[in-house]
Amino acid sequence: MLEKQQTGMENQSDVAEENETDIVEGDEETIVNEEEVESEEDETPPSEEEVESEEDETPPSAEDEIDQLKSEYEAKLDRMLRTVAEYENAKKRAIRDKEEFQKYAVESVIKDLLPVIDSMNRAIESAKESTDFNSLHEGIKLIQKQIHNVLERSNVSTIDAVGGNFDPNLHEAIAQVESDLPTNAIVAEFQVGYKLRDRVLRASMVSISQGSSSPETDEEDTKEEVSEEKEDTADE
Repeated sequence: MLEKQQTGMENQSDVAEENETDIVEGDEETIVNEEEVESEEDETPPSEEEVESEEDETPPSAEDEIDQLKSEYEAKLDRMLRTVAEYENAKKRAIRDKEEFQKYAVESVIKDLLPVIDSMNRAIESAKESTDFNSLHEGIKLIQKQIHNVLERSNVSTIDAVGGNFDPNLHEAIAQVESDLPTNAIVAEFQVGYKLRDRVLRASMVSISQGSSSPETDEEDTKEEVSEEKEDTADE
């Protein structure tokens, strides 16, 4: 009996020790769990900016890079095509404006000539019914003045000739005559020359002087010829 009681008491003490051990281990686990909870509470969640920065730091994939390069290429190609189209349109406008200008460049001159034509027609009709040549002459002079006014408004002027020196850029010499004027001086004008601003439209047809042949000059020439003949005879 005593042995059974001792054995029962030992078993009870073992159970008590196991219970105490379980309680201690449970307390330790509770303490560990509380520390983990506190550490988790101390760790604040990342902000949106940090999340975005982390996402930005992620390197783009090959497909994303290809799409980006493709979009940049298409944008540059579009700008280039627009530039080429604008250049072609400007070129076409310039050609069209040039053609329009060439087509109607003489419009203002023709408008100025219309009154002259009217005056000419009236003069012709008047000459049929009248024998007053003085009036006809005055009418023709008036028409000539009108024409000169039209030319002046168009910056067309006559080329000075008689009394001046011959200029191959402005004059055309058709004859060379003896004259008291210096050599190459213009003696007479056969056709009036005209120029538009600084450009010659038609050169003046003129005759120029070859200088005067005075008797003194003829005597000197004769003396020179005689002296040359004497020298030739002496040499022989």
